[in-house]
Amino acid sequence: KQLVQKGLLDRKYSAIMRNFYTLQKKILYRDVKEITGAQYDALLRDAQDFVSAMEKFIVSK
Repeated sequence: KQLVQKGLLDRKYSAIMRNFYTLQKKILYRDVKEITGAQYDALLRDAQDFVSAMEKFIVSK
């Protein structure tokens, strides 16, 4: 949130992090028991995009 407000990161990375946090909580409380292949592919793309952006952010600092 703070990095987005300062203009250091795009808002979509905040949304990706929030989605992963929400998903892990749902898995922990057994609200989500399985995901489809399409959901997995979308989550994998988001995770790779997020990690790539964080690596670029860390290297630039």
